[in-house]
Amino acid sequence: MIIAVLSDTHIPTRAKELPKKLVERLEQVDLILHAGDFVHRQVYEMLAGMKKIEAVAGNMDEDDLKIKLPSKKIIQAGEVRIGLVHGCGIPWDLIHRVPANFTKEKLNCIVYGHTHIPRNEVIDGRLYFNPGSPTDTIFSTANTFGILEINGTDIKAEIVKI
Repeated sequence: MIIAVLSDTHIPTRAKELPKKLVERLEQVDLILHAGDFVHRQVYEMLAGMKKIEAVAGNMDEDDLKIKLPSKKIIQAGEVRIGLVHGCGIPWDLIHRVPANFTKEKLNCIVYGHTHIPRNEVIDGRLYFNPGSPTDTIFSTANTFGILEINGTDIKAEIVKI
């Protein structure tokens, strides 16, 4: 299973549309995960029209998205359990705070956003994955998104620069 991982698309505040390279890659995946901050509901609807999407709300999303989408969720992708959350507060130590969203759940991976800083790191046997932002470089030097390839319980994770 191939999963595209997005967060912090911030449309229309940071860009008018998703980058072409990202849209082309979305055609090749089985599932889209979005860790919040679509900003505008039409971005969610466009992505949902392309592929199956699992998403959570972010702090910058419009109120109707915050009502529609949960703040966190768990996705079963084959034999892999993925926790999905946006994150909040100062970005610098978010990696230490996101696990608190899933204290009782046994997860192979936590996908989060908010920081706009890509991260692909295994800590204590669990993958922590932040795809960065495909439209904004306020805290990062490049626009990015992520790809997860799931094969049984194995996860291959990649940050893709745009």
